Amino acid sequence: MIISVLGTGVVDSNAPIATADDLALTRGEGVFDSTVVYRQVTGPRILHLDWHLARLERSAQGMGIECPSRDAWRRAIDDALDVWHGHNAVIRLILSRGREVVTDDPAQHLAYVLLSDIKGKRAHPAQIRVTQLSIGRPHDAFVDAPWLLGGVKTLSYATNMSAFRYATARGFDDVLFTTTDGYCLEAPRAGLIWAKDGRLGTTSREGTGVLDSMTVRAAVAGARSEGFEVVDGLLGAEEIFSADGAWLVSVSYGCTPIIEVDGRPLSVHEHLTQRMAVWTKQPYNDDALD
Repeated sequence: MIISVLGTGVVDSNAPIATADDLALTRGEGVFDSTVVYRQVTGPRILHLDWHLARLERSAQGMGIECPSRDAWRRAIDDALDVWHGHNAVIRLILSRGREVVTDDPAQHLAYVLLSDIKGKRAHPAQIRVTQLSIGRPHDAFVDAPWLLGGVKTLSYATNMSAFRYATARGFDDVLFTTTDGYCLEAPRAGLIWAKDGRLGTTSREGTGVLDSMTVRAAVAGARSEGFEVVDGLLGAEEIFSADGAWLVSVSYGCTPIIEVDGRPLSVHEHLTQRMAVWTKQPYNDDALD
C-alpha cells in the first residue's frame, strides 16, 4: 500500500495523516473516486483517469468541498507510481472536508492518493448471484432534492456495505437495489447494464440518485462505436427476468454477468459479455460520451 498526500508526497503507510477530529472520520464528510492502474511495457496505464477526476470534482461540488486541481491530483498520483513496483493496482483519490476545529493550518482539506495492489484482494466471481433489496424510496426520490446527494460518491458507504454484508451472509454474491415502486437501480458498488429487445439499457440518473459509473460510460461508448443502440431508462424488478442478459459493472467487477436473482435464473449473453470486457478497458476521450 502506498499513500501520497497532496502537497507532501509519499508518506509512511503506517504514519498518521488525519487528525482525530477530521470530518471524514467523525461524520463521513468527504468524497472519493477510484480506478485501476496496469503495468505495461511502456509504463503504468491508468484507466480513464480524466473521467474519474471529473467525477471527483462533481462529487466535491455536490458537497460544497473545495477540490484540489487535477494537476495536483496527477502530481500525487505520479509520486505514488514512482515508488510502485506492482503489476495491477487500485488507485483511490480521497478528499475530506477537513477538521471540525478550524485552525490556521492551510491544509484544512485532507487529500491523498491510496494505491493498493490488486494481488491478494478477494477476487470477484466470473458470474454472480444477487438478491434484490429495497432502497426504501421511489425511483424519483432525488428530483429537486440535491441535499440527498444523488450521484455523489461520498465516503458514507455504511448503508451500502451493510446491504452487501446482509446479502453475502445469506449466500449471495451481491445486491441489486430496487425502489419501492418496483424498479432496479444499481448495486452497492457497481452499476447495472441489461440487454433486452436488441438494445442495451442503463439505469437513468434522472432523479434516481444512481452514481455516474465511469465503467458503464466506457461500456456504452464501446457499444455505440460498434453500432449497438443504448438507452437510458428503468428496468422493472420483475422485468429483469425476461432480459437477454444483465451485468454488474464497475472498476473492480469489470462487466460481470448476473446469472441468478433470488434463486431465479437469468439469461446469460456470452457474446456481449466478451465484448464488454473489451469495451470497458479501451481508452476513450470525452467525445465518446456524447
